[in-house]
Amino acid sequence: MLNKKEKIFFLVFFTAFLASGIYLMVSSYLGGTMVAPANGGILREGILGQPRFINPIYAASNDVDRDLVNLIYSGLFKYDSAGEIVPDLVREYSIENDGKLYNLTLKENIVFHDGEPLTADDVIFTIKTIQSPDFKSPIQAKWLDVKAEKVSQYQITITLKNAYPA
Repeated sequence: MLNKKEKIFFLVFFTAFLASGIYLMVSSYLGGTMVAPANGGILREGILGQPRFINPIYAASNDVDRDLVNLIYSGLFKYDSAGEIVPDLVREYSIENDGKLYNLTLKENIVFHDGEPLTADDVIFTIKTIQSPDFKSPIQAKWLDVKAEKVSQYQITITLKNAYPA
């Protein structure tokens, strides 16, 4: 039979042992598992304000349109999670002539929402629409000195008057 002092010592030791075991099991479980998003479902995006133009050509006119356009449309390039520019609709590209000449090759399996394929003609049409004074795009001034030429169905050459500053 244990005396009172031994019982207290045993109880403290057993409680510490039990707490350590529970701590090790919980930390092992949490360290070995990772929360991963499930596929499918619904994405809800909240916006503050009223959209005016859900069109990339006019998106720079307000933050609401810019946010919606970034969710809905793809661009030639995009920013990755580290803030680096990476291809989006472009499969490969090269930059020549000290940053004044861009050779772009589009991905060939990209289609619009209506099923029509994306081609070099579509990119050139978009650039010319931005440049047109009839459309009054808020980004027109940045594109006025840009020349876009079709090389093939999926290849475009974009020439800048001045290299874009890094």
